[in-house]
Amino acid sequence: MRNSGIELQVSSENIRKENFTWSSSVNFSTNRNEVKALNDNQDILSTYNVVRVGEPVGAIYGYEYAGVNPANGNPLYRKANGQLIQGNVVNTLTTGSNVNQYFLYDPGNPNDLSQASSLDAVTDRKVIGNANPLWFGGISNTFKYRGFDLEIFARFSGGNKILNVTRQQQLRMEFVNNHKDILRRWTADGQQTDVPRLAYENSDFVNLNNFASTRFLEKGDFFRLQNVTLGYNVPNSLLSRVNISSVRVYAQVQNAFVITKYTGLDPEINANNDDQSRVNNINNSPVNGNTQFGIDYNGNPQQRIFTFGLNVGF
Repeated sequence: MRNSGIELQVSSENIRKENFTWSSSVNFSTNRNEVKALNDNQDILSTYNVVRVGEPVGAIYGYEYAGVNPANGNPLYRKANGQLIQGNVVNTLTTGSNVNQYFLYDPGNPNDLSQASSLDAVTDRKVIGNANPLWFGGISNTFKYRGFDLEIFARFSGGNKILNVTRQQQLRMEFVNNHKDILRRWTADGQQTDVPRLAYENSDFVNLNNFASTRFLEKGDFFRLQNVTLGYNVPNSLLSRVNISSVRVYAQVQNAFVITKYTGLDPEINANNDDQSRVNNINNSPVNGNTQFGIDYNGNPQQRIFTFGLNVGF
């Protein structure tokens, strides 16, 4: 595996006066990751990721979602050969040959279910996103005025994709802890939406649970105000009488806020654990957790922490 990129850092003292100073530091890095070789060039597959020669490690691997058939609400997908197909969504209590089957999609006759097709887990899945950030960095500013000091630190990162499995698993017709996307589900002929119709106890087929698809793939770019600290040093003239060398009071907030278009709880959530459902295609053994990146599945977001303190020197 090879990583390549650049690292830059610039530090400056912007203002220096008798009672006021302002200094800054900015760092910026890029990274391009590529798997160069594997044993017999065999892919290492997990539920949502793949390790493949020529791709970044832990690339998100799944199906290309193509929207919703407005005539009947069926989900559309694009196969590896470019064909559009629709999945026939039905209630699980329904029986018949067309239950949970795929058919070629004809825009001129969108309700036609006469030409059977398939969505193959081997041939129709492809790399749909890089889970590794392509760029990241931080910005720090420090201000001092008389006895006061203020430090502001922010981080940023982007260029990566996140598979929002939490959103995928919460779109269920049982209406239990549903994601708000369910309000946009297809319900009437001709309706234009990106959420297909749902059927009772059939969300695994409708949403392709336990598979990745571009439908639930989102940008992971973010800007986070990571740390803000405000302090005050009590003048020495007030401390000499009590035999104390220094006193500093401060207040701090960590993870003040994050700016992102990611719809999940936190763009830095990652479900990275070993389980028997994720196996490679060589010897059916569990895949190491360090190959599964960019997966948000019911993870907890970073906490916002407020701290107040007092430092006393004798």
